[in-house]
This record gives sequence, C-alpha cells and structure tokens, in this order.
Amino acid sequence: MVEKPTPDRRSFLKAIGAGTLFGGLSGVASATPGRQPGPKTEEILVGVSASAADMEGAVAQAVPGNAAIVHRNHTLSYVAVKFPSQAADRAKENFIDAVTRKDHIKYAEPNKTYGAFYEPSDPRFGDQYAPKQVESDGAWDTTLGDSGVTIAVVDTGAQYDHPDLAANYEADPGRDFADNDADPYPDAPRRSTTAPTSRAVRPP
Repeated sequence: MVEKPTPDRRSFLKAIGAGTLFGGLSGVASATPGRQPGPKTEEILVGVSASAADMEGAVAQAVPGNAAIVHRNHTLSYVAVKFPSQAADRAKENFIDAVTRKDHIKYAEPNKTYGAFYEPSDPRFGDQYAPKQVESDGAWDTTLGDSGVTIAVVDTGAQYDHPDLAANYEADPGRDFADNDADPYPDAPRRSTTAPTSRAVRPP
C-alpha cells in the first residue's frame, strides 16, 4: 500500500480556499476566523513566524493603500492580503518583495488553488461501469498503486492473458476451485470486472 504523503503547511495553504472579504480595501480590514471554501483570487498569503508578537502588525506596514488584510489564521500563522482585481501584477510583486524583507516574515506567495484529477486515456473509460461503481477515479487522485502490492481476486474466472491484465499477473495465475485445477481462465467468454478494476495495466 502506498502511503499518502502528509501535506506540509505551505502545500495546505495552496490547496485550501480562503473566505469572505469585509470592509474596504485599505489598511487592515476585519475578517472572519474561517472562510468559505473555494478559490480566492488576487490574494497573497504571507507566512509569519511564531516569534512575532503581532502577526498582522508584522505584515500591515508593507500592505499598500489599495490592498487589505482580509483573513488571518493563527493556527497556521499566516495572513491573506487581498488586492483589487485591477491591480497590476507588478504591484503584487513589489509587495511580495517588500514584505519578505521584513522581520518575522517566512514567505509570501499568491493564493492558488490546485486540483489533482487523474483521467485515464482509455477512450472507452466512460463505457465501463465497474470503475465508476467503486469510485476508482477518486482513488487515483490519491495514488496510482504500487507494483509491490499483491492483490488476490476471488471470482468465477479471470482472462489473465488479456492485454490489460497480462503484464500484472504473476507466473502462477491462481487456482480454479470449481474445476480443482491451476487454471482460473473462464470456461466461457464472460464479462469480468473484478480483475480488470483491481489490476489492469494503467494506460499512459
């Protein structure tokens, strides 16, 4: 089993949304402790060292007049600075340059939302109900598997020489308990979903 990597704080900040804007876009605006999910554009996230006596104060002096602190998170020690949509990219770059020169500032970067949605290249994937039934596509966003993991399939047969399966089968394909032999190949053509869903060769 492949362990899902634990995201560090910066990865977490990139992945989460940030919330509702209160007040005008000048000085330090009031903000709620938590924010609604979803992408937040035109924001810069500024990480502040835990040694700072005043997290917002460490950032506020560098905030230009057309921007505002719209959110703060004391647990993760960052504030979000919102710029107006018409602000030039240069203004944000200047702010990042200025604020990262100050004491207690660890980083400053655009608040971006990332998504990982793996989609196989199989043109017939939409016709296959089994992967959808077990929500394989959701699992693929976490891991695409590990060749070191062995999966045992208990079914009425498996077409182990199929192009989608052959490369992922051991030399010993298994056991046929119905016929009491070492060949689990189906006696008649059938639609097999368990083996292909669990161990088919991943398309490029």
